[in-house]
Amino acid sequence: MQLRSSLLPLVLLAFQLQVPSTAASSASLSSRAGHHPAGTGHHKQSPSAIATGTEIVTAPLRFDIGKDQETPSAFAVQVQIGQSTLTMALDAQFTDLVVNSGAYQPAASKTAVESDVPFSVVRNSAEKADGILYQDDLTIAGLTIKKFIVGPAKNKVYNGAADGLLGFAYAWTSEVYQGNVPFLSALKETGAIQSAVMGLALWAEDGEISLGGPNPKKFKGPITWVPVHKGYPFWTTLGKVAGVAVDLTMDTQRMAVNVPRPKAEQMFKNIPNLTLYDDEYGLLSARYPCAKPPQIMVEFGALKVPMGGMTSFKYKADPSYCVAPLLGVSHDAVPNGDAMAGGWLYSNLYVVVDMDKGMVGYALKA
Repeated sequence: MQLRSSLLPLVLLAFQLQVPSTAASSASLSSRAGHHPAGTGHHKQSPSAIATGTEIVTAPLRFDIGKDQETPSAFAVQVQIGQSTLTMALDAQFTDLVVNSGAYQPAASKTAVESDVPFSVVRNSAEKADGILYQDDLTIAGLTIKKFIVGPAKNKVYNGAADGLLGFAYAWTSEVYQGNVPFLSALKETGAIQSAVMGLALWAEDGEISLGGPNPKKFKGPITWVPVHKGYPFWTTLGKVAGVAVDLTMDTQRMAVNVPRPKAEQMFKNIPNLTLYDDEYGLLSARYPCAKPPQIMVEFGALKVPMGGMTSFKYKADPSYCVAPLLGVSHDAVPNGDAMAGGWLYSNLYVVVDMDKGMVGYALKA
């Protein structure tokens, strides 16, 4: 079963305690090459972008599967930083852009500017990064943000197949530089898009992001808009899983859905023909014949669709059985009793995140 890591303690850190990093928060992002960017982060620097700001643009989104993984763990998109073409894993619970050691080549970029500002990021015990911040042009889906803050790590910070992490958290404080904002906000600030809105097709096939608004070709019917919980830094909205109300926090760094154990027990009671058991990590799990998988329904308002991934995980002791992509975990592993909503929850949904309004939209997959 794919979690953010293979060990339960790492699930706890998937949400991250909301304590801003102080590694570079009081420093001035000054250049060793003689260039001194003004201000602190995108809000003050006003970097420019190359775009008209009139239409949405799209880019393919694909599964990210690490060498030691049997199932996907993230969704990745291609970007260009300076002269380096990279594949970055989207992270709904992160704000910044950090790159594995050696992936980004600033020496080959005429637009790269090295600063005097160190950074240090700890995502969990398996994802840590430190290094010196750069500024360079970031291009995604054909839109270019100039002087975007890049964190090239001295180590392999991201353990999947992608080259690093690209965050789009709703209101999470930057962990590399005070005032830094996610690329989606930066695109709006620079005029590349009119609204800080992104459509997400988090699917196994034909995945996509659309910048500036939803792509009408990817969904059908109305969009159900749900407000992000007040004061929450991530994309957390109220929904239902197997008929049980739960706060669902989007997590693009996992595929399964992690729910507090008591609520998971309620959910499993509403799903017929399951055999419950504790797996090797003490997580409450459910198995069933792969030939007859049940449906786990996901609801947002009047919208109701089945969860995906019902035959993606095999039961080790008997591969003719499959394991539900829904896990019961300890309260310590899911802050505030929220559920960590991995990719399989969105298999039959089209999702729209709106940073301007603090809303998440859900629609039927086209």
